Amino acid sequence: MNEIILSFEQQPKPHPLDTFMERLGPWEDERTAEEIVKDIYDSRTISNNDISL
Repeated sequence: MNEIILSFEQQPKPHPLDTFMERLGPWEDERTAEEIVKDIYDSRTISNNDISL
């Protein structure tokens, strides 16, 4: 039986999303999707400042 040994540089790299999920875990929230969306919209502010570039 032949065994293949890969160096550190040859090891497949995990997908960034897998690394993210492994470190931070899934989103946890007791609110419904509709409640979350409402909270997002309610937290927005309207600016009356004229911005000129």
